[in-house]
Amino acid sequence: MTVMLDNLIMPENIILEPAVSYRDDLFSLMAKQLASSGFISENEVGTVCIALREREEKGSTAIGNGLAIPHARIDSLEHVVGAFARVSDVDGFNSIDGAPVNFVFLILSPTDQQTQHFEALSTISRMMNNPACRSAIETGGNAQTIYEAMIHSTSHA
Repeated sequence: MTVMLDNLIMPENIILEPAVSYRDDLFSLMAKQLASSGFISENEVGTVCIALREREEKGSTAIGNGLAIPHARIDSLEHVVGAFARVSDVDGFNSIDGAPVNFVFLILSPTDQQTQHFEALSTISRMMNNPACRSAIETGGNAQTIYEAMIHSTSHA
């Protein structure tokens, strides 16, 4: 089963310029947003935050060019879920190129769906290498506009 972006990230899980200054606070905010929109349970928020921090300890998910794709495997999930944040001045991402992170795609996958996990990471990476999509995400004024740019980019890849 191929992971489609429109099944992974929904407009309600797109956060623009959140008032957080540290990576772990952003992880918490994004996990809480996934819970409030019904993608994970409230009881999973803490587990998700711990899993994301543990993953970052293994190596930064900030892959350069302003992009971070924090990801973790969560036993209780039934399918891959995600959220997006456009941020500025968030510390704690040790990007491989030293550049600040501006775009954060959070991916959570069931432990038994390794292929879907990697497909989600690949889809996001390809999307962010599309200059038109990246520009639309950078300048989009609301979550719906950004969501539509993402979907358009991946459906015409």
